[in-house]
Amino acid sequence: MPPLDPAAAACDGLARIVDACLAQFEVNRSGLLAGRYHPEYVHQMRVALRRLRSALGLFGGVEPALKAPPLLAEIRALAAALGRARDLDVFVDTTLPKVLAAAAPGTALAALAAHAGTVRRRRRLEARAVCAQPRVVALAAQLREWLAALCAGLAADHVLRRPLAAVAPALLGRRYRGVRRRGRRLARRSAAERHLLRIAVKKLRYATDFLGGLYADAASRPAFAAALAELQDLLGTLNDLAVTAHVLVELDAGEEPGATHAAAGAQVRDCVAAHADAHLRELAEAWRGFKATPRFWTGA
Repeated sequence: MPPLDPAAAACDGLARIVDACLAQFEVNRSGLLAGRYHPEYVHQMRVALRRLRSALGLFGGVEPALKAPPLLAEIRALAAALGRARDLDVFVDTTLPKVLAAAAPGTALAALAAHAGTVRRRRRLEARAVCAQPRVVALAAQLREWLAALCAGLAADHVLRRPLAAVAPALLGRRYRGVRRRGRRLARRSAAERHLLRIAVKKLRYATDFLGGLYADAASRPAFAAALAELQDLLGTLNDLAVTAHVLVELDAGEEPGATHAAAGAQVRDCVAAHADAHLRELAEAWRGFKATPRFWTGA
């Protein structure tokens, strides 16, 4: 998105951020409905919705109404439908090829791959259908109207009326502290706790994407962005591997249990566990690098 004006009111900056998120969502929704399915359309729509919710939550620290937009239920339902399609895309396009490359040729994995492909096609059709619903078509316009009305009703002395440059350090600082808190004693953290760290890292990454342009001349900004991106990538990979267990349960649903299918699932789980162990070692190093990297903003 274009750099924000540091002298602009924080509410105006938020409106531009939200507009960029909705534009990202709309262009990919149109792409999904216009032609042949491509996994990136679903992925980018999910990213746009996460960025949208993260932006509202970021500024919601100073205006609670932003944390509960009237269309929150619709956003969550849409994100869930897109997530089901995305999970199968990752499983078929990323996870299974790793397993197949490491496994001996056999019919068990081939049968699992064929079944996963069938379920994926169904999830893709469901995602298309949801994105074509009138309530989703109207979502962007309704959110823009809601935010415009909320900002127009703010008192003259409200924090969001202050210059964006004056508000940004506190917003970034809150997200940064959330990451440091979630990452304490990382080696002892469970998979569920690492998931919460991943969410906190993602929120900080989005916040720095939104507001980092205000600090274009900060010498430490590139290094901070690189350390944060590495951390997010590793946590995201670990999460994709963890999602595999849920995908296997979904693939088992409605299927007659059999030794062949069970054997294939066991192969997938063993391969995923091996990859996860390697990524956990990389994560520890990335976390140390992140902690050692100075922030690029001051004041909070």
